[in-house]
Amino acid sequence: MATGMFSQMNLNNFRSSKGGNYIKPGRYVARLLSAKGIERRGGETAFVAEFEVLETDSAENHPVGDRPSYFIKLSDAAFPETAKGNIADCMRAMIACRERCEGGDIGDDIDDVEISDDMAELITSDEQPMAGTVMGILATNIVTRKGHDFTKVSFFVPENAEELFA
Repeated sequence: MATGMFSQMNLNNFRSSKGGNYIKPGRYVARLLSAKGIERRGGETAFVAEFEVLETDSAENHPVGDRPSYFIKLSDAAFPETAKGNIADCMRAMIACRERCEGGDIGDDIDDVEISDDMAELITSDEQPMAGTVMGILATNIVTRKGHDFTKVSFFVPENAEELFA
């Protein structure tokens, strides 16, 4: 049995994000792996939610088993209020989807879910209470006023969340 630095890391249980594998256009059902706030070099801050694709209609973009990330830059964001709204919507979806995963009878409108600062801190904490939650992701390309492609990501509660969560 090995006794070096890697002897108890269980590296087989981990996968690389493959360097910036961001959510591409398509409709997905995915398992949330983690949600965190990060601080990068130079003081940049961002929100990152990492997923594993369970079902897809766009296998060319994200096949089943792929691990895309939802990345929202907070510092220096061109539209800080929009960035905060996108993070809040993702967290609302986590809460609503988790409730469905656990057999709760919820509506399909995630806008009705309350999200407090304390809840946001808990969601992104080392505890990772939302990890394992099955969520729906809809990503579409839009063209900005300046003619740049932008992937708009929204979330929904999948019908089969409870079944896939088990």
